[in-house]
Amino acid sequence: FLVYSDTDSAYLIFKLPFNKRDDIQRTVKYCQNMTIRMNEVYRKAMDFYIYRLGNWHPDFNTMQFKSEVIAFKGFFGAKKFYALGKIWDEGVFYEKIKLKITGGQLKKADVTKVTKEMLTEIYNLLAINLEANDEYKIYNDIFVTIKNKYIIKLKEAIDNLDLEYFTIPKKWSFGEKKNIPAPITGARLYNRLIKDVFNVGDGVLVLPIKYNIKVLHNEFNKHTNVNENMLSNQEFSSKIKNISIPPRLNTQDKAFLIQRMKELEITIDRDQIFQFNIDMKLEPYKKLFSTDIVRGINNPNI
Repeated sequence: FLVYSDTDSAYLIFKLPFNKRDDIQRTVKYCQNMTIRMNEVYRKAMDFYIYRLGNWHPDFNTMQFKSEVIAFKGFFGAKKFYALGKIWDEGVFYEKIKLKITGGQLKKADVTKVTKEMLTEIYNLLAINLEANDEYKIYNDIFVTIKNKYIIKLKEAIDNLDLEYFTIPKKWSFGEKKNIPAPITGARLYNRLIKDVFNVGDGVLVLPIKYNIKVLHNEFNKHTNVNENMLSNQEFSSKIKNISIPPRLNTQDKAFLIQRMKELEITIDRDQIFQFNIDMKLEPYKKLFSTDIVRGINNPNI
């Protein structure tokens, strides 16, 4: 039956009359023969129901099915969001199951290292691991075991200020802007409060923060020697939720930053980091499971 289709492709699930893993050549040949049969049935149906009643020509107004990918396992989410553990792709056989990914956060350029590691593990579970068949257990593995594993890794990275593990590199871009982006505001805040190191064109890592606004107002009032690369007293407000950090801090600079943040009562907003790197990225995968599984109803593992 049909499990997914878009403009120019469709994916079907077949229950084979033999074990698909015993002979890949036989599995591929069987699926290709099914494609041929589908073409024949489709053209007969079109001829009977459409061509006889309308002015359509079968050589110009029909689709031609062809076998493109054959996979042992996979998942389908929203449109253009799916993954397959393929064993054959347009004439190429794979000795080991190979991952085919379409859409999703894992394909985006702005994915953090921790998110990429976590999603790679999830994709392997959903599309590569043929032994993982219990949907309740798969759900538990994703939303308990894997999630908790990366929460712990993320906590360690935050404690060690391993910023490149959970932040996305940005740039202090050139040109005047009506609305100043958070990376630029954060860089100018860093220049004012921590150390005057950022210039236009520099790379930055944006870190969500919490702070005591009275303490920072007092600090702003202490230092009046301000340049254009620093945040002014008038620009500072409680709406600022991020500070930008240099991408590569040596041990001495990192220790200075930690001490300076402590003095100014600035803390890292861990909830925002967990939300951005883990919770938000896991949400689309809940939709792959039925409501009963998400709620734990009739879970044989409980």
